[in-house]
Amino acid sequence: MTVDAFAKRHGFDQWSEPKRGEPALFIWRFALGGQELSAHYAVRIDSELRPDARASASLWSPEGKDDVVVRVDVIETPSVPAARVELLRVLADFQSPQISRVDGGPGDVAFGPGGYRAVAFARANLVVVVRNAGAEVEPVETPARELDQLLREGPAAERSSVRPTIRRAAAEVADREVRLHVDAEDPLGRHLWFRFSAMSGQFLEQDDSIVFRPDSDGKQAIEVAAINENLGVAREQVEFTI
Repeated sequence: MTVDAFAKRHGFDQWSEPKRGEPALFIWRFALGGQELSAHYAVRIDSELRPDARASASLWSPEGKDDVVVRVDVIETPSVPAARVELLRVLADFQSPQISRVDGGPGDVAFGPGGYRAVAFARANLVVVVRNAGAEVEPVETPARELDQLLREGPAAERSSVRPTIRRAAAEVADREVRLHVDAEDPLGRHLWFRFSAMSGQFLEQDDSIVFRPDSDGKQAIEVAAINENLGVAREQVEFTI
């Protein structure tokens, strides 16, 4: 089935864009560190930098179940609408022909075959695919929901005592568009990924920085979170007026 045919069959026009007025979320420079799935250990994590996206492929296994392997693919796109288009492409290439929308999550929108043998979902500007990759097949709902919760809420403050430091978080306002300036460091020099959230509006990556477009004028606030490989998190609020 072609991408266009798949789009028509599954009503892509109904979920291609986020609804106006909903909470805004954006994940930037995302990378798995091996601590994200509490009941699984990371067997392998590979990262890939594409011309238009960042991507990673990882394998996870539960303790004591060597025959069970879960594969997690994450694709980071420059905007929420771009993630919806990428999800459509992923679904069109899915091996199972019996794909339907999964009501109730995970993600903002999710699809998969019955029984959670696999699931593909978009959360903000990320596309996540979770599926079985081992000899024994188990439902992947639990790891998919756990990863989605991390993206949706960020890690708990007590997850790690070794936290990044946000040295700068500022907003440069020009007309009705805001460019965010963020500088953070990890005490051990590890990679950081960032989570931006607001009551409403749209985030996008532009020229290797984050741009925010609010839905309305007035006072605005964006929470900036810097997260390290052990899920230590530092948060700061950026406030400005449009």
